Amino acid sequence: MQGQPVYLAGDQQQPDQKPLGSGDGRYLAFSGHQFQGVYVLRLSDRHLSQLSDEPAAGYGLVWSNDSKSLASRVAQYDGMHRYNALKLFDVETLKAQLLCSYQTAALGLPVFSSDDSRLYSVNRQALQAYPTGKPVSTLNKTSPRPLAYVLSDRLMVMNASGVSTPLLKDQRILNLTSSRDGQWLAFEIMGGPLCIIRSDGSGYRELGTGYRPHFSPDGKHLVFMVTRDDGHDYLASDLYIMAIDSSERQALTTSTDKLEMNPCWSPDGRQIAYDVLDEGAVYIVNLTAE
Repeated sequence: MQGQPVYLAGDQQQPDQKPLGSGDGRYLAFSGHQFQGVYVLRLSDRHLSQLSDEPAAGYGLVWSNDSKSLASRVAQYDGMHRYNALKLFDVETLKAQLLCSYQTAALGLPVFSSDDSRLYSVNRQALQAYPTGKPVSTLNKTSPRPLAYVLSDRLMVMNASGVSTPLLKDQRILNLTSSRDGQWLAFEIMGGPLCIIRSDGSGYRELGTGYRPHFSPDGKHLVFMVTRDDGHDYLASDLYIMAIDSSERQALTTSTDKLEMNPCWSPDGRQIAYDVLDEGAVYIVNLTAE
């Protein structure tokens, strides 16, 4: 069961998409149309700030563990040439820090280390670490957890010793996401089902059709979208919740006139935020116990 969706931001003139909540529950980040720009909404008073207006900045956003920064892969264009870089945004001062120079080489989506001191990204077919300059505080001084990333469309996991191991060597994946403790991974196989696997390579399961998964805070459930298209446009999209140890899924939305997409769970597990593609708006809905 759930309550009525509450509108947060965005419209057809200035569409917003792909919300992502901070770990402390204070902020919701999202991107503009076609992932241009980065915005942060302070949930306590609905104050909206723009951190960036750069192309591609809103795709693959990631929060630091202390919830004070956002990292993004940003782009610049010179004619037909695209240049990529990594940036760190302070959500309180709104200042941006360039972590690597703009380059024509493709960069992988960023991932924070457990203590926020480094930002990892695949660069020239190798995982690179970029110092963030963030201090190791009591809030983010956590024990190292497995770090999952994608290298040439393959799933890789780096352990606490810095050793990377490929999982599912023969499968190409996308939309990788990790549980909060790093023990479970969810992803889509290209042209195939939504799947989960433990970071040690055990517990692999195929969950059927599903896209852009996000774990609940306790790592026991996934929220994801199921879409239908004609090869050019989305025709339908709804959101579903599923326990990772079950084959049953519960519909979160069942509308026939809206395209609900890109869900994410709040840190306390009580809410789910998502966007509605045809409205260009971001909503949040309260979950209630049955």
